[in-house]
Amino acid sequence: MGVLIFRALQYWKVSLASSFIAAFYFAVSQAATFAVICNDTMSQMMGSFFGALTIWNLYLGMKQVRSGSSFPRSHLILCLLTFFLSLTSKETSAGLCLGVFNLILVMEPKSEGNRIQFFKVAKRVLPFFLIGLLYVGMRFSAGATMPSYGSNSSYELHLGINILKNIGLFAFQSILPFSSAMLAHDLYDRNILALAGIVGVTAMLGTTLLYGIWRSPQRRLIFCILGFALFAVTPAIFLNHVSEVYLYNALPYVAIAFGFAIEYYWTQSARAVRISFSALLAVVFVANIVGAVQKTASLAEESSRSQVLMQQIYPIVSKLPNNGRLYLVNPVTHEFEYSVFAMKGFDVVKYADPWILRHTARPDVKLYVLESEEYRDSVALHPGAAYTMNMATLRIKPF
Repeated sequence: MGVLIFRALQYWKVSLASSFIAAFYFAVSQAATFAVICNDTMSQMMGSFFGALTIWNLYLGMKQVRSGSSFPRSHLILCLLTFFLSLTSKETSAGLCLGVFNLILVMEPKSEGNRIQFFKVAKRVLPFFLIGLLYVGMRFSAGATMPSYGSNSSYELHLGINILKNIGLFAFQSILPFSSAMLAHDLYDRNILALAGIVGVTAMLGTTLLYGIWRSPQRRLIFCILGFALFAVTPAIFLNHVSEVYLYNALPYVAIAFGFAIEYYWTQSARAVRISFSALLAVVFVANIVGAVQKTASLAEESSRSQVLMQQIYPIVSKLPNNGRLYLVNPVTHEFEYSVFAMKGFDVVKYADPWILRHTARPDVKLYVLESEEYRDSVALHPGAAYTMNMATLRIKPF
């Protein structure tokens, strides 16, 4: 992905240094850590990569159309292939459909009469529309869960203040140079001084970037690129609760805008401003690298904890009766929790049942990770073995 960002900026005549720094920023961004480090988020990375590749090749093809040539067949085949791969990699790539449609709508050469223009755009969009229908059909045939509307579950879609909140969170996280897990911990601890420092530096960076973008001679292009960043997270912004892993789809476009801002400060601003910006840039890079390392260490710690618990769960599962149930009841705790970087109790093995059941050769067993209040209702309907744990020693014990 970094190579694609670099080549795109070079295509738009951004200097070698600014292009490299923007690509490097994407590579070390703490906001990308979740998607890059976790072993079950490869689909997110692939969906994002194929999506960005689709937009880039479609843009190059439409540039040739605007110059009077036909859309290169090789570009079209590649666009359709990467479009299909993006959609089938991750369901959050659905926002790519908006990106494709809007890119064609804007770049299709104007014709006399709206009717003719409509049919030209429709003809260009049709192959992508058919692939979208194929994708929806594949999801239905595979029995995949389709999103529902509501405000009860985190993964339900909802039209309300959640949309503005999610857009704000994504925008803030995309330029946040410090570990988001550290920020969440400071919020939990109400560490006012640390929060003020983090928010202050982030606000300074955001203001600086916006000013650089506004002063750039390419600002119309940059704002269009940021529009594609919004398209990239469009499915997620309607959810009741978002995860920072979804932001990975938008980060390539943010990095490109970052490259244009760097170019302005390094080539068109006064010497004192250029030096100040370079100092801020150094702080931002160091903070991102430190933040990414901290988040990686937190993930490694959670992974080790899950292994300790699973080694204790294996013999328990092996001894359960046929079609037995195992309830893993989280202890009551007020410890800090944040995403996958700080999880409580048995939440680290909440989705590990396929591995546990395969390791123990007990596909008949059902595993549940519950809160103590949920357990009372569950065991009344379906009796089973119940265990909790000592958070200090990570030792499992009967509930």
